[in-house]
Amino acid sequence: MIGGSTQSNDGDVVGHHGPHGELDMWVLKIDQYGIMEWNMCYGSSESDGIERMIKTSDGNYVFVGKTAGYDGDVGVTYGDYDVIAIKISPEGEIIWSKNYGGSWPDYGRSVKELPDGNLLFLADTQSDDGLVEGYHDVTDVWLFQTDAEGNFLWGRAYGGSWVDNGTDVIVFNENHYIITAAASVDDGDIEFLHDGTDIWAFGVDSLGNILWQKGIGGSL
Repeated sequence: MIGGSTQSNDGDVVGHHGPHGELDMWVLKIDQYGIMEWNMCYGSSESDGIERMIKTSDGNYVFVGKTAGYDGDVGVTYGDYDVIAIKISPEGEIIWSKNYGGSWPDYGRSVKELPDGNLLFLADTQSDDGLVEGYHDVTDVWLFQTDAEGNFLWGRAYGGSWVDNGTDVIVFNENHYIITAAASVDDGDIEFLHDGTDIWAFGVDSLGNILWQKGIGGSL
């Protein structure tokens, strides 16, 4: 199963929502020889894209990304760009579709399934309202958790006074998650950076409290 984005509404692409040239989320299933079994578009008449997709323990799939839409497969919107997560069956049928964020741009980066079946999402956020709590400035790393049906449980923003971008979240164990990000200012939640832009790695507990952190990098 492969997820990404497409601007096409012809060729192999089936079911594109927006006008030609607008991004849609695109999922295709191929066999072991690369032969396509099916493909399907998800999204709205605006720009939509997939960042990461996982197979869940129930045999279905969840993908996360971004949407600027308010129609089509998009649920209740919070503002500008939202984080969007959609759960589909192995045949591509939508099981649920959810948006998360605030009134400013929010972009989904990663999703992991927890041992109890809940979902852990990593995103970037520029919002200080809606579902976002603890926003610092400019762009923050945003970690949030939902239940298996995509219902929001809790979330927390991390960062400093400049641009901080999340890259991935790792479930180390049921009470310890590790987040990787890029950060450039040593203030707010951020400590131990070198200079310029560093890799910012930090661990949090199951409620999002920071347990440890490291800045990894050099002078540029």
